[in-house]
Amino acid sequence: MASALEIKSGRTAAQQRVRPRRSAGLFEIIAFVARASEVARQRRALLKLGDSALKDFGASRADALNEGTKPWWDLPQR
Repeated sequence: MASALEIKSGRTAAQQRVRPRRSAGLFEIIAFVARASEVARQRRALLKLGDSALKDFGASRADALNEGTKPWWDLPQR
């Protein structure tokens, strides 16, 4: 037997609980821009390192150039 909610809306109780994802709110946008800014700063610092400093943590100049020249919005996975 159908509940009053199902009769009124034409949807089951399970369908009522599913909400579409809304677009990113202001907080998510600010958090993204802050993280992108920090990553861009780190990439600029990486490009300034010398070959011996890069070698200390196992990176080459090519690795640094590859990472350091990525656009600011291209963030690494968490």
